[in-house]
Amino acid sequence: MLSRMHQKLGTAGFVVAVVALVVALTGAAFAAGGLTKQQEKQVKKIAKKVAKRGPAGPQGPAGAKGDKGDPGAPGKDGANGTNGTNGTNGTNGEDGMCTAGNPACELPSGSELVGAWSTGGEGTSLTPISFNVRVSPAPTALWAFENSGFTFGVELHDGSVSIYGITKPEPESQKEAEEAQEAWEEACPGSADAPAAEPGFLCIYNKAAQSASGPFANRLLAEAANEYGIVVPWKVSSSEGYAKGSWAVTAE
Repeated sequence: MLSRMHQKLGTAGFVVAVVALVVALTGAAFAAGGLTKQQEKQVKKIAKKVAKRGPAGPQGPAGAKGDKGDPGAPGKDGANGTNGTNGTNGTNGEDGMCTAGNPACELPSGSELVGAWSTGGEGTSLTPISFNVRVSPAPTALWAFENSGFTFGVELHDGSVSIYGITKPEPESQKEAEEAQEAWEEACPGSADAPAAEPGFLCIYNKAAQSASGPFANRLLAEAANEYGIVVPWKVSSSEGYAKGSWAVTAE
């Protein structure tokens, strides 16, 4: 630092500055024999300036916060974590087969199933109607039979049939025909296009038939419905004969 001051002020100026600084800091007098008049004035002037400055003041308050710096470079990837432990094996589910007493395989009370049926081919035809779940207790099976402008419900039994509502093979009067039709409509309020059944009934609707007769023609082959469905006997009198329709069953 002193070397730089010497270069800047020169030898005479540097001596004057040093002398003035000593005088100002120590308050001592100096002999003027080695300085010119002009240098003495400069020493006094510099000493007075330094002496006026006095001791350093207290530290000033902190300046305002600077602007946010640029983001730093991304850090290195961390080490891979350790593998977790394997979970325990789950337990086996129940057997999916429908068995007696399994509520998942039984139609709930008031619930309905619907489906379609058909038959064809000359001769005797046994047409099955199967439920995909158990209907318990077994429903009463009624087949729609139209005669003389009335629609009756033919109730199928094991080896026989009867007209539902009058429990006879056929109505014997106008009144019995009306009673039989009313009983059918109460138990089976739907149609071939919109099959429906009241709780406890299996209703078998006819959509179309040609050269075919239903259970009346094969009474001995008739059977009552069970919890899984029924087989309905038909008789087709020609190779082009057929019959088709729909059905509905509702659990009690």
